[in-house]
Parts: sequence; C-alpha cells; structure tokens
Amino acid sequence: MVHVVGLLFVLVLGSSPPAGSNPAATMEVSRQTVAPGSSAVAKALADAVALSQALDPGGPGVVFLVRHAERADAGMAAAKMAGADPDLSDAGKARAAALAVLLKDAKISAIFTTEYKRTRDTAQPLAAATGVAAAAIDSKDAAGLIDKVKASAGNVLVVGHSNTVPDIIKALGVSEPVAIPDDQFDNLFVVIRGARPTLLRLHYR
Repeated sequence: MVHVVGLLFVLVLGSSPPAGSNPAATMEVSRQTVAPGSSAVAKALADAVALSQALDPGGPGVVFLVRHAERADAGMAAAKMAGADPDLSDAGKARAAALAVLLKDAKISAIFTTEYKRTRDTAQPLAAATGVAAAAIDSKDAAGLIDKVKASAGNVLVVGHSNTVPDIIKALGVSEPVAIPDDQFDNLFVVIRGARPTLLRLHYR
C-alpha cells in the first residue's frame, strides 16, 4: 500500500496557503491509504507540484528523487562486488512500473540516472510513458549532476543510490538529514525548490 501523509502541504511545507486560496480547503488533505497506481496518489503529487508554483510563481519547480528499485542479486555475494551491475528483480520491475504511474502526470521535464542498469531500468517505464529520455550521469560526478538538475526548468526525476540520494538532497539546499537503509526501496523524496527548499518524504509500493 502507498501511504500519503495527512496535512501534507500545509504542515510539512510550513508555509501559508497561497493568497486568495481557501485555507480550510487547503488543509483538508486527510490521512489516506491508497492502492498502488491509484489516481489519488498521482493527484496528491500533482497537487504538490501545483502548490509549489502557487507559493513561488515561475519558480524552478520540484525535484523527485528515488533510490533504484530492488536488484536481482539481492542477498548474493555478487551484490557486494564493486562495480556489480545487476538487472532489477521482479519486485524491482513492479516498483519501477508503479513509479511511472505515480509520476506520469507530474509534468516531468528531465530524468537523470547513473550509469548502472538498476537506475536506468527504474526510470525506463516513466521515460517511456512521458517521452522524456533519461540522461545517464556518472555516479562519481555528483557536482555535474547537481549542475544539470539546477539548470533544468520544470520538474525533474533523479534515480540514484542509497548513498547518493541523501547527498543530492543536501546539495539542493535541504538541511534535514536523510538516511536510506540498505533494505529500503520505497522512498519517494520531493524537494520543493526555491529560496527555502522544502523536503517531503513519501513511500510507495
């Protein structure tokens, strides 16, 4: 199941509702549990995008960040080998498909992955659904990736690794520390860009 945190936009963003909006209506984002692929999840994310523009008209948009989905060699000795480049497992392929459903209406303008298959394959369903080709950036070139993300207009998806996603979030100006456990693949981080970047942390399956 996918869990969407209640009062997501007002309480987590810590910002006042846009001028002219109905504060009560804005706060009526109740805690809900919805099935994977549900339009309610996609709508919640689309609303986050819309709210970011309402709070910062013409601003740089939103950056979505995920760790790659489950790898096929999980638990195997090969998984610990430097440079191992496995495919996704069946569970990972299902998660990649779910990510595409969640973000297909989020107006993604750029997709960035690393050179590893597990990140490219995690992004592929969304790239196919949106027609936005994924650009592979060397996993060691964090500075280059950040420059490309910052230079991208609109909303961006970054598919990285458990040890790179937290650093990217920090480089985008979020002070809140982030850690991703080795066995956790369901995080969907949303960075609302602007003068004071804000981080939302969702979970999807």
